[in-house]
Amino acid sequence: MPWPQCRVIVCLLLLVASNHSSRASDPQDWPNWRGPSQNSTSPATEMPAEWDPRGGEGSNVLWQRDDLGGRSTPIVMDGKLYTLVRNRPGTKLEGEKVVCVDAATGDTIWEYAFNVYLSDVPDTRVGWSSVTGDPETGRVYAQGVCGYFCCLEGDTGKVVWDRSLHEEYGLLSTYGGRTNIPVIYDDTVITSAVVIGWGDTPQWGLLAKPAHRFMAFDKATGELRWLRGTSLIPYDTTYSTPTLANLAGVDALVFGSGDGKVWAIQAGTGLGMWSYGLSGRGLNVSPLVTPEGKVFSGHSEENVVGNMMGAVVALDGTLPGDSAGKELWKKYQVMAGKSSPIMVDERLYVVDDRAKMYIFDSFTGDQINKKPLGTVQRSTPLYADGKIYVCTNNGRWYTLKPTEKGVEVLHRMRISRQSSDGSPIIAQGRMYVPMSDTLYCIGTDESIAAAERAGAEPVPTSISNQQPPRAVEIGDVQIVPYDSLLKPGDTQNFTVRVYDTQGNYIRGFDGAGAEFSVEGPGSITSDGSYTAPEDAAHQCALVTCTFNDLKGEARVRVVPELPWNFDFEGVDNVPLTWVGGRIRYVIREDEEGNHHIAKPVELPTRPGAPTTKLGTRSRMWMGSPEMSDYTIQADVQLTVGKPGVEGETDGPAPEFPSEAAGGAAATLPSIGLINSGYTFALFGPNQEVRLYSWCTHDKRTQAAMDMKLEPDTWYTLRLKAVPEGDHAHVMGKVWPRGTDEPEDWTLEFTDEAPNLSGAPGLFGDAKVAEAYVDNIEVTNN
Repeated sequence: MPWPQCRVIVCLLLLVASNHSSRASDPQDWPNWRGPSQNSTSPATEMPAEWDPRGGEGSNVLWQRDDLGGRSTPIVMDGKLYTLVRNRPGTKLEGEKVVCVDAATGDTIWEYAFNVYLSDVPDTRVGWSSVTGDPETGRVYAQGVCGYFCCLEGDTGKVVWDRSLHEEYGLLSTYGGRTNIPVIYDDTVITSAVVIGWGDTPQWGLLAKPAHRFMAFDKATGELRWLRGTSLIPYDTTYSTPTLANLAGVDALVFGSGDGKVWAIQAGTGLGMWSYGLSGRGLNVSPLVTPEGKVFSGHSEENVVGNMMGAVVALDGTLPGDSAGKELWKKYQVMAGKSSPIMVDERLYVVDDRAKMYIFDSFTGDQINKKPLGTVQRSTPLYADGKIYVCTNNGRWYTLKPTEKGVEVLHRMRISRQSSDGSPIIAQGRMYVPMSDTLYCIGTDESIAAAERAGAEPVPTSISNQQPPRAVEIGDVQIVPYDSLLKPGDTQNFTVRVYDTQGNYIRGFDGAGAEFSVEGPGSITSDGSYTAPEDAAHQCALVTCTFNDLKGEARVRVVPELPWNFDFEGVDNVPLTWVGGRIRYVIREDEEGNHHIAKPVELPTRPGAPTTKLGTRSRMWMGSPEMSDYTIQADVQLTVGKPGVEGETDGPAPEFPSEAAGGAAATLPSIGLINSGYTFALFGPNQEVRLYSWCTHDKRTQAAMDMKLEPDTWYTLRLKAVPEGDHAHVMGKVWPRGTDEPEDWTLEFTDEAPNLSGAPGLFGDAKVAEAYVDNIEVTNN
């Protein structure tokens, strides 16, 4: 297990808090994409079996919105529907937006738009995630495809707080677009991604190395409580939404991870409870967890043993660790890797990636039946009113009735020229069906009246009850905030939160007996007030709180005001404060004894280990995402020869074609600068210089020109971004180092959907040859 659970018994008479709000949620609402019980099951009755997407009298279509189609599954809370869609699709202003409409009429109440930036995701995959609602506060949370994460007032769309997860913590946003969905637990909102942050040694948590990591934020303020992950160097990015469940008295998040395992972690602390190796690739299915603690999941890739593809598994989630007997049953060659399972009358219904519905006895795993529905499946079925509603990816809709021998088809149709990625939901007697081009609302007077008669017989959102004061066994000490970015001389006040061994927050702890210390620059008082030194420059400190031999830690980066200058002389590594820096860049020395940094190619970290893709397309950041109105400049070089190789590998260094062999440009790397969400880069394989915010969008504001790029030649790059209210003026300049600087900018544009701030950083792509960087300067405009 990657998280050792240190613990100490303390005889304190403290109140162990219930780990959810006492406010009840309306069971007729649908506050997260899997529903109020997180199992895609609705208590609705008198729901129609048939509907007609063409609309009109008798179609059972109450309203439809052609501008709200997409990949996202909507949610409904307090009479409002929330969804995540493309904003201004196919234009130079395209981005992403949260839309709130009246759930009964479809009329727009508000929209909140934000940019897609510093990401390789294509526009067709925008809106991959889903909004999550918090019934306690009425607020909603959304994570965009690029790593932008926000908390919004549900009534108005006003921003309460937001974070740039890639710039602050190193979230990886890829071409695949796979994006996770937030989960509300107690007073936190938790989301996850493959994160490549800062801190490359055990002392700093190894957060610079890639892992599927969970970030728990105070849902009211956006302050980071904890950040913990699964195995290092995962196989994939994934989008398995954690299921919140109580396993043997412990509130847990159960999910599929990028390392191919099904995991359970404590919802309050992120500490690992157990893991189960299921696949040789990342898992995307959101597990189904029963009230008794049985866990059902699946995948469609390689299994950890044998050569068969795909499996569905049933686990006993109440057993700790890797206990014998955890696997109750497993069925191989069921390619269930996208659609999540549902349970009806102790039968498990699974639709595989080829749109075949399997029906299993949930106790034994015996297959009861199998029904072909189509050819491709992505969305998850919905169960309500004795019926299963399901749509295949190519638009084949079914309403099915479970029977003793399988299912009976009640209604079947084709939704023409549309695909299905998001899943159907039901709230207040209305069913909402998201398709690629249209969002449909379906219902009848009878279904709506039935929901009104059922009333809001509230169901507590709690999964565990408040316990009386008792002696507790301490399992985790948290220092909040876990990660801070300060300027020299700044002060950060830390607080201590104590949890028992089951992950319950212990109220009433006033810090008595807790001792603070700091390793690195700065000082800390006995009550947890840390002050950074006035002269600190790109340094880090580790704050520790010791309580009865149990330790909690928090990390601090101290980054000074501009100007900055990095020439890499007299240092062994890039600054520790760089997010994603040390895993991607190393110090090199040239023949004259001068130093620069290099972006290495892909190298295995150890024999037999997965390759650490140091050279693949990636970004790193040097400071706060709130930085604005500045210029970054650096010298860069593209190489074509064999790179320097440090450390042990499991084989010889890769061969690199010489220019004499032909096709030298194709083996050149790419390298560039980042400023306020914009990138100015030399693309060696294309012999091109580019200026952009969203590189894979062919219509989003950008500029490019052909340029003969010579290998082993130093160039000077300069990128300037000037925010000007409702637009930004962005300028890039390149010239051979040591020659006269040209008067005109090489490329420039005015962005009418501007990024007004953002951290400076580097972009690089060095798959087959290294790229070098030297003499980085960042100055105010």
